Amino acid sequence: AAADPAEKAALCNELCAAYQRKDLAKAMEYGEQARNEAKAAGITREEAKALNLLGDAAIRQRNMEQAGKFYQEALELAQAANDAEMEGRALHNKGKLAQTVGQTAEALVFYEQAFQIRERIGDKQGLSSTTQNLGVLYAGQDDYEKSTFYYLKALQLKEASGDKAGTTTVQVNLANNYLYLGRFSDAELLLRAGIATNKELGNTRGLASGYLSLGTVVSRLGQTDAAIEAFIKAKDLFAELGDKGNVAAALNNLGQQYTDRAQYVKAQEALLEALKIIEGLPESAGLIHLIYQGLGRVKGYQGLFKEELGYYAKAMPFAGNDLGRANLIQVMAAAYVGDLQFAKGLATAQEGIALSREKGFQDREADCLTQAASALLNLKRLDEALKTIDQAIALGKKINYQPVLSSALVVRSRILLQKNQDKKEILANAKEALKTAQQLNNPLEQVHAWEELAEAYRNLDQA
Repeated sequence: AAADPAEKAALCNELCAAYQRKDLAKAMEYGEQARNEAKAAGITREEAKALNLLGDAAIRQRNMEQAGKFYQEALELAQAANDAEMEGRALHNKGKLAQTVGQTAEALVFYEQAFQIRERIGDKQGLSSTTQNLGVLYAGQDDYEKSTFYYLKALQLKEASGDKAGTTTVQVNLANNYLYLGRFSDAELLLRAGIATNKELGNTRGLASGYLSLGTVVSRLGQTDAAIEAFIKAKDLFAELGDKGNVAAALNNLGQQYTDRAQYVKAQEALLEALKIIEGLPESAGLIHLIYQGLGRVKGYQGLFKEELGYYAKAMPFAGNDLGRANLIQVMAAAYVGDLQFAKGLATAQEGIALSREKGFQDREADCLTQAASALLNLKRLDEALKTIDQAIALGKKINYQPVLSSALVVRSRILLQKNQDKKEILANAKEALKTAQQLNNPLEQVHAWEELAEAYRNLDQA
């Protein structure tokens, strides 16, 4: 019914967008018609829109080369017409194409260029997409500070636009960044807000992902019961969705919690069930790494250090990023100390401290500092040990990382005992270690704290 070429071009663009998920052939047909109508009428804006939409359709057809040609033509047209909005859109799409084919460095360059333009002209809708994608890519490169910067901007834009589904997606991603950076309380607040919204929206997958992340966060805050409850909810919801990979992820996390509870049979059952599920799935290396690491911890807590180190050796080839390596280095350091290989334990812990500091993994740094102090204590380097454990305790308190505090306070008490220092301070450390271990409901740490408390009383001649 449209008689005006400009109106017809705009309507064809709308039809091209509408058919993207329904009928790609029709989408391409309307995109070409929009392009031709706009070109004939000399309307460069609609022509640039058509080229961008044609590029989107080509990506869906897996024709990446053609998509690149459409986006490049759209970019050149927008630049020639001095149309900043269409230029930003074309740059964003070139970034999206590069991201799709795994060219991360190139994608970041295009997204950053799109970000500069879209922020300058106040294109809030476009900026929302660009900042979210930048957040995803920087997180994938373990640059969580930069990723957080962009996620915070994306979150602000999603909330302002009333996009509840988009808001919860960014909240979960941002919470994962806070988890890696040791900002556990901030992560918990975001995840609980996202879970509430996903319940309201009836978004089962979003709800399952939220519970999976929440369990990890609250476990770092020492809330073991809440962590187990969250992981069980995540497992059941992912099973309902038929998502085997995430069922295995939830089982792996349950295994870690049962290990901390000294429920080693339940822990091993959960981890072996997760391993059985995941071995038949593609792209499962990251989770296999965590499961082997978890099985190693089960053996280590039972004093079977050779078997523990054997599992860690199996895990190492699957550690695909710096966080995975930092986690593995920390538990390997503990295994060497447990196996009385103190020099090797110290060297491994120091490697973990350096990596964690470089990447901003504050919880892993606190763990590695504790292992380093324990090794130094056994090597009779007591002044270094005391300085190191004080750093671990200060960092653990700063980020509210409860699980490290009990073991660190036990080590501190032992160091002071060896140095023959203030007997009341030794007792105070042992008491605080026990209180923390009881709050965490961690039986093994409670045993260590009781042992140290007995030593502190003996040292005070309180038989």
